[in-house]
Amino acid sequence: MTETRKQVPIAWPWLGISVVVLGLAAGLSGFVPGIRKHFFGVETKKVVLTREVRSTKEMRRIDQELDGVSLTPGSVRELSSGGAVEYRDGRMFLLEDTTVLFGRGKMIGLLWTAVLLFLAGLGLGALSRRKMAKEVVVASAFVMLGMLGTWAVRAGGAKLLTAPLFILSNGVLVRSPPALFVLLVGTLILLLPAGGTMAGHGLVKIMTGQETCPSCGERYLVVPDPPTVCPACGADLTFVGRFRWGLVVPAILLTQVVYVGAVRWGGSAAGFYYRCDFSKPSDRCLDGVAMAREASKKDSHAVLVWRSTNKQHHSVGVVLHQWKYIGFLSILFLFGPLVVAWRGKSKGLASAGLTLVLNWVGAFILAMTVLGFGQFEGVVLLAIRIHVVAGLLWCLAGAIGAVIGHRLQAGSAFDDAMEKL
Repeated sequence: MTETRKQVPIAWPWLGISVVVLGLAAGLSGFVPGIRKHFFGVETKKVVLTREVRSTKEMRRIDQELDGVSLTPGSVRELSSGGAVEYRDGRMFLLEDTTVLFGRGKMIGLLWTAVLLFLAGLGLGALSRRKMAKEVVVASAFVMLGMLGTWAVRAGGAKLLTAPLFILSNGVLVRSPPALFVLLVGTLILLLPAGGTMAGHGLVKIMTGQETCPSCGERYLVVPDPPTVCPACGADLTFVGRFRWGLVVPAILLTQVVYVGAVRWGGSAAGFYYRCDFSKPSDRCLDGVAMAREASKKDSHAVLVWRSTNKQHHSVGVVLHQWKYIGFLSILFLFGPLVVAWRGKSKGLASAGLTLVLNWVGAFILAMTVLGFGQFEGVVLLAIRIHVVAGLLWCLAGAIGAVIGHRLQAGSAFDDAMEKL
């Protein structure tokens, strides 16, 4: 007969505390100058958007609406379907009256809000006397709905998901599909506090060697061997402590150190990351610029170039080959879950799963803060988008590593059994 794994019930008082703490962390964005405008200053505007007509099908449709009227350089013709068409520099442009979302403020506000939410989760995990993952996830969902509701009111309801989104920050105009923007923000709000909570709980467990009984709230020692029942109330503890934090935390920290080193000092050698001073470019930087020019000739968007928006450091920037960046580093994110699954025994797979998710979260935060992805206002959304795609591949690599480690663990158990015969 298969034993059913007991689930820890949600602690409603701690759920309320989590909603308040995470709400305050997110609400701080409304009081920090520069960030406030970004989160609470989104409004709708009527503008004329100009886009080049490249589709042959659309060109034929426009020709039919013009009904033989020729276009001369600089001429503008009204279309019966709405908008107008303009011909200049040998190209055709469509002028459309559109309602857009427009905001002013710091794109970097997204990063600071993410950091605040992670730290709030870290504090909840470290200070509470029980595991808080469920409570924090539910609280994060409430906070996310509150923030999106605020934006929806400012944006006029459904336009939050349908109208083009433009954000003007430090003179840089950033455009993003609004639905993608909402998805990215929602993902960050849901994942980062939960990740911070698990990290805080794991750090406290490693430092104290104690766990908390979910029934009575009393602390008990888990070293050298965790008990199967609570010493205080006798509750079943076989379902508590699903993660080997003594393996998870070192694996995450080591992966983050190697990740930063591999990108910062090995990225140029591998041909995917060049941190440049364009006023005095080094040989490596010139290699990156040449790579970017070659990609531009092929009309490829694989190579990205951006500069700092700070006037004093405008010559500083980054050249990034995004697919090489994602692909090369996928190998790195394989090893942490592999070792954790191999050495984690019965808790190996669960611990490896946690490791691969927190590895991605940690890498994202370090990319935005240490590696300069969040330093440049015009590419914050693009950098987030890159790391969402990277997260899929890096987590897939981690899952492969976890499976390999689990197989190695099975082989080790077989060898131990053979030695006893």
